[in-house]
Amino acid sequence: MMRKSLYFAGIIVVLLQFWSAQAATCDNCRWEECNSNGLCETCKGSAWWGPLCENPCPATCRFGQCDMQTGKCETCLNSESWGESCQNPCPKTCRFGKCDMKTGKCESCQNSGWWGETCAKACPETCRFGQCDMKTGKCESCQNSGWWSPTCSKLCPKNCRFEQCYMDTGKCSSGCKDSVWWGETCAKACPKNCRFGKCNQETGLCDGSCENSLWWGESCQKPCPKNCRFGKCDQKTGLCDGGCDGSGWFGPTCEKECSTTCRFGKCDQKTAACTY
Repeated sequence: MMRKSLYFAGIIVVLLQFWSAQAATCDNCRWEECNSNGLCETCKGSAWWGPLCENPCPATCRFGQCDMQTGKCETCLNSESWGESCQNPCPKTCRFGKCDMKTGKCESCQNSGWWGETCAKACPETCRFGQCDMKTGKCESCQNSGWWSPTCSKLCPKNCRFEQCYMDTGKCSSGCKDSVWWGETCAKACPKNCRFGKCNQETGLCDGSCENSLWWGESCQKPCPKNCRFGKCDQKTGLCDGGCDGSGWFGPTCEKECSTTCRFGKCDQKTAACTY
């Protein structure tokens, strides 16, 4: 009888110890209760994490709160930290010292003279006011109009008027120097027979007339017919409008010789009729 009493008493002691230990491990569970697996469903407060809510959340978490399963901060105590436990300081070059909590990338730079994910790269000195795009490092505009390219590292073509060009293309923005050049970058010389050497800056054609009226065509590239009077002809048509050189020729370009039966070999320029 005594032996049975001791046996049951032992069982009771073991059960009490088990229940006591179980109660202790559930202290941080909500309502201090574990589930059937002996784990917390939720924690007593959002400042704990782990299977039994046994781990305190990092002090760097906002409001001391973290994910119950991972212990990761939901947000940081301040926006100047980043990382799973908000353990990393944001780069000092970030504006107001703030950065993305997950990546540590600056949302914007402390000043517009820097660029890159952590604002660690200086903008090109050739950028106007030293400012550039935070993501690409490209200048918003150039320090002066004599430069072009995304980083304002290339000089404008030398034949541009005032040596000015468009920043994005390098094309001359104010026309060509002295009007004796043509093309988008004023790299082509006007035809040599244009009057005063000037031409249309977009087409390269002679704007006015040909030099000495001895040439014709859009670029004054064709010589007037040799039998035109004084060697001159119409710039557009190439016809001898001023007559033939001497009266021994006829036709629009004075290319035909008067009949040998005409007295002194002279004839009408238009009809070829003998004038004597």
